[in-house]
Amino acid sequence: MMRHIYCIAAFAFFVAGGSASAAPADHTEVVKMILHPMPATQPALSHSLLPRAIDQSPGNAATLYMIAARKVPDYSKKDVYAKIDDLEDLNLEDLRKKDKEAQEVLDQFSTSLEYVDLGARREEAQWDAGLRDLGARAMVSYLNDMRLLQNVLCVQYRLQLSRGDFNGAERSLQSAMAMERQLSDRPLLIQGLVQCGFVELAMHHGIAEWVSQPGAPNLYWALTALPTPIVQRLPVAQWEQLENIVSGLDTSKPVESLSRQQANAAFTHALTVIRASQRPGKMEPIEKQINDLRHANVERGRQFLELHGFAKQAVQSMPDDQVVSLFFLLQFRIFYDDVWKCIELPYWQAASQLAQIDKAFKTEAAEPSPNPLVLATHSTLRIYYVFERSDWDVAQMRTIEAIRDYAARHGGTAPAALDQISDLPLPIDPFTGKPFEYRVQGKDAVLECPLPSLFRSGGRRFELSFEKPK
Repeated sequence: MMRHIYCIAAFAFFVAGGSASAAPADHTEVVKMILHPMPATQPALSHSLLPRAIDQSPGNAATLYMIAARKVPDYSKKDVYAKIDDLEDLNLEDLRKKDKEAQEVLDQFSTSLEYVDLGARREEAQWDAGLRDLGARAMVSYLNDMRLLQNVLCVQYRLQLSRGDFNGAERSLQSAMAMERQLSDRPLLIQGLVQCGFVELAMHHGIAEWVSQPGAPNLYWALTALPTPIVQRLPVAQWEQLENIVSGLDTSKPVESLSRQQANAAFTHALTVIRASQRPGKMEPIEKQINDLRHANVERGRQFLELHGFAKQAVQSMPDDQVVSLFFLLQFRIFYDDVWKCIELPYWQAASQLAQIDKAFKTEAAEPSPNPLVLATHSTLRIYYVFERSDWDVAQMRTIEAIRDYAARHGGTAPAALDQISDLPLPIDPFTGKPFEYRVQGKDAVLECPLPSLFRSGGRRFELSFEKPK
């Protein structure tokens, strides 16, 4: 809980890919793509989106990435970094027109990109930020360095695609995806969220552009070979719990074992962290907030503790402060575990559980004096959406590559329905557990990818047109 209170609202690394137009009123992102039919590659594993074992060597990638970050141009050169942002957002046609300018910018990062290439091909990455010793005080500033290197790498593989250099673009995309995988060492929540951002960047600024280029090899099997789920979730849950323990909020210790002093100290500490994450402004003293919470929740707390196994006589004899602290801590622990218990399930299997958790949260939030620890955990529900969205992105690209394969085998004609695709297994939408929605409109096709209503309306719509094979 400790760090994700800070990071969940600040994380905004989602990027829109392809040639996305302005979202319509239903918030659906529209991506228009011109597909050049191409059968799946033979041999099937001719292409890879992760470095192969034969290309890897022993060593710690983290060290090489740190060197890469040290070798970027001085941050006082703001125009260089502004150009990286501008070049990253150009469509490939416009980027092709600025080839010389783009190359001159990348040349300033040449040493950094060389070290990124080396790091991506190391067998492991060990990020030791001192988490076991420092808890929430551990510094993970290397994530900002990794994000910058990803952005530079994005410009490189897009420039390579604009030149038709598929071999070069493939190697750069391997580096991008390897960096994502290498952040799964000791991953806190913020680390997992950054991994999701890297996947979305690669899928929609890299793969979506790849499949739209004339002569682009079909990446169906390369996409299929990516790990599922692409961002590991269970390690995030486990390291978040470890951070809580080191930081003073032990979510593994039974609440009933806490003494009055321990319970009050744990609740006060957690509330202090929450207050520190809130926007600066007029805020009542913490002592007054705690007293108000205790006064408003004593009777509710006694009822809750009795309902959850505490002996009635013991509860009735407890001091008010102990009752409320135990109540808030136990209720938080129940919510915390409920949020994380389904983390390894695909969303379509966890959806009913998440809906129940969301309903319980809204009930608590409607209380005159709700539990502040529970209010801080509700944002964690969005983690399911963020993590699943990464697999959603990959599944979309796999489906489009399967459509490209079908069109190549049928004179450039799109399938009338997805079930006509029989040569390649179609991925399912991880949000629904079913294939994506698909329809043909004249000579074009539409792939609909809606999002669950628990998080937001809309989704993504691919409008696909086809170039006839020559």
